[in-house]
Amino acid sequence: MVEERVNEKGPLVRQRSCPTGIPMGKTAGFTPLGVLSKRPPWGSPSTSANMFTVYVIKSAGYNFHYIGHTSDKTKRLYAHNSGKVRSTKAYRPFHIIYSEEFKDRSSAFKREMYLKSAEGNIWLRKELMKKGLW
Repeated sequence: MVEERVNEKGPLVRQRSCPTGIPMGKTAGFTPLGVLSKRPPWGSPSTSANMFTVYVIKSAGYNFHYIGHTSDKTKRLYAHNSGKVRSTKAYRPFHIIYSEEFKDRSSAFKREMYLKSAEGNIWLRKELMKKGLW
């Protein structure tokens, strides 16, 4: 629906409105998405400055391991050991047996996916056996 009306800057202004008759756009008092937010849309500046960790945790009582990535290793280990993670809740307690640091989340995620693959899991087990951790 297009509404025509007179504006102080010019004789004729065309403005879109929704079917209910409410005007749409800047003249209706709306602000563009993201103008009011001081945080960039891709995340907070502190998130991009952090290091990301790919970690492997092993259960103390079962033959079970878990591979994941996080920006706060201590907080994530606490979440696993307190039962807040559904996939590891039944195998508590855990300890970290392997970790790698990365500058960005995408690199950490790619490494996590590799370690979860068949080839990566074989490599990981060989490395951990060399160190006596598996």
